[in-house]
Amino acid sequence: MLLKFKSANLFLILFGLWLMILSILIYSTSKYQLFTFINHHRSYTADIIFTFFTELGSGYILIPIGIYLLFKKNYKAILSFTIILLMNSLIVSILKHYFYEPRPLLSYGKAVVQTAPWVELYQKYSFPSGHTALSFAIATYVAILFKNSKVQFFAFAIAACIGYSRVYLGEHFPIDVCCGSILGFTVACLYFIIKEWIISLISRKKEIKATIPELSKN
Repeated sequence: MLLKFKSANLFLILFGLWLMILSILIYSTSKYQLFTFINHHRSYTADIIFTFFTELGSGYILIPIGIYLLFKKNYKAILSFTIILLMNSLIVSILKHYFYEPRPLLSYGKAVVQTAPWVELYQKYSFPSGHTALSFAIATYVAILFKNSKVQFFAFAIAACIGYSRVYLGEHFPIDVCCGSILGFTVACLYFIIKEWIISLISRKKEIKATIPELSKN
């Protein structure tokens, strides 16, 4: 399992920097100040760009990955991918309903929260960011699976842009995005850890069964 994480060292470094920067910003400024700083620095071009990234985080990002894995006939990876997504969706849903945090629109009102003209703002279930959790779960999975440093950088960059887009478009607070990224990363890592544990357990049982006939012969 450690070898899998070592092969994703660039992604781990980038993710660590992402968490460090976000944590410093979140704890050194007020919730309102950090949100409005990101949300109010905008342009029409940025509206289009970050709407695109938010749509990717809605699930469209799954399409090219799914097509690639089907083309490669990597059905084991497809199964792993599906399990990670189901785990992530379940945990996000449970946490959202447990915390029941108001979104920026409900907290600050339309006079403060800005967004693109075509975006509908929601009011409830702010924590954690589901889009960010999904994107980082996928990015972590891709980084561990493909091992290529360029792929790892690309996967992280997309996930980070999706996370940023949620604050930029006024749907989430930075802490929602930070915790969403931690959740997605943790879910993907947890899956691989459990998978390796099950595989090692099965192999041990096979070894024990193989040694029993030999012992009986002796």
